[in-house]
Amino acid sequence: MKILSITVPSGALPSELLSRGLYILALIVVLSIIGCEKNYFRDYGEKLIISVEWGAKAGKFGLAIPAEGEIVGPRTFTIDDNGYIHIFDSIKKNIKVFDREGVFQRSVGKGLPGYSFVIYKGFYYLLDGESVHQYTLEGKPAETYPIAQAIILHEGYGQWMRIDDSGNLYVKSQRKTYQICEGIGRKNTVLSDKAQIMSERRGTPDSSGTHWVSLTKESVKRFRLRMHDKRGNIVNEFPIETPDTFGSVFFLDQDEKGIIYLETQRIGADGDVKIEIRRYLDDGRLIQAVGLPNSYYTIVYKKAIVDKKGILYQLQTSPAGVKIVKWGK
Repeated sequence: MKILSITVPSGALPSELLSRGLYILALIVVLSIIGCEKNYFRDYGEKLIISVEWGAKAGKFGLAIPAEGEIVGPRTFTIDDNGYIHIFDSIKKNIKVFDREGVFQRSVGKGLPGYSFVIYKGFYYLLDGESVHQYTLEGKPAETYPIAQAIILHEGYGQWMRIDDSGNLYVKSQRKTYQICEGIGRKNTVLSDKAQIMSERRGTPDSSGTHWVSLTKESVKRFRLRMHDKRGNIVNEFPIETPDTFGSVFFLDQDEKGIIYLETQRIGADGDVKIEIRRYLDDGRLIQAVGLPNSYYTIVYKKAIVDKKGILYQLQTSPAGVKIVKWGK
């Protein structure tokens, strides 16, 4: 399968290597130096696994085209531990479930709230901005976890919730994160309003709960990534750079090898905004950059997910319907 793009660290290739043959030779050398032999590189070919039309029938996705404003369809999705794909239909207010091959299984729930959701230990958790709602995988309401009124959340692109491997539930507001629950799923899991407010922290936890990543904008072409331990101590930091202009830069997660995944908006000289998924070693070496399509018919809050194996999934929308594209074997 075709690799869309590979980016190597700036300055890694001498400027005098202008011929194609010398460039390829030098690239091979660089790849070996930065760890290609350790299987850090992935084949990010495109594989369409879900394609569903808009429609009122069961199994089809709802679509709203207002007289003014943005067209609305599914805004977010998630992947469970079995590789099943769950897409939140924000018009029909249910969740559509597909198996790992993209075969439709069922629609779950009715009148479900929220703009962000996750699956953890056999339950859905849905965030509506004021509360986190727990539902069974059959779509039945179970518990509600209130969020302190002083915490103002912003619905939109890159705003989400996360439950780490220890059951700690976090919500994101712009570039700040708040902890709402500790050990979700048990009694007395909700933190007090004061504790929620005091938990405010810049950055984003990874799904394992072992690291915390913050991104600081230093210029339109440069961000600085800092990785912290649980106590907030900086364990590493390095620059994130582009020859173009950065829009948003988000931390997605770390995979089982510790590789860091960032979702960036890269703005070219022509003003075209591209999505680029960047993969970094934890010492700051950029080992791969993958360009994803950025043509959306509807507003989408969560565009890409990376699983523990480093496989990417992208939610796409078009006038024809909804797609999930898997990038990787």
